[in-house]
Amino acid sequence: MNKVFLLFLIFLLFSSSLFAEGSFEFDTKLLPLLKKDNSIGKYLLETIDFSKSGSAIRIGQDVNPKLGGGRVGPYTIYAKPKGSSGPYIFKVTIVTSQKGKDEKGNSVTILNASRIEEEIVSIEIELTGVQ
Repeated sequence: MNKVFLLFLIFLLFSSSLFAEGSFEFDTKLLPLLKKDNSIGKYLLETIDFSKSGSAIRIGQDVNPKLGGGRVGPYTIYAKPKGSSGPYIFKVTIVTSQKGKDEKGNSVTILNASRIEEEIVSIEIELTGVQ
């Protein structure tokens, strides 16, 4: 029982570095991901205006020095109906799957990755209450 608890504590300490939150720029991080997706990504870009930045998971420097400070999903960003002049009334959360890749394109863990490839898994749109 003590070993299980110790392993759980080690996991929490390790994952806290991986799961810190940080901001991202829509144009450089999320827009390419939405453009890559031919179905829901295209639909969202045609129907919603996104704010300029949002928040996402920040990879810790101690987890992977090459990717430290980089962002991965889920991405949370505010949005509004396309062409609307009002406030951002939606909170959009885009959940992704991540695959670590090395320099040769082989699948590796995040600890050994030189880049991360992401795919959209799901999208949640909430009404923020600001109208």
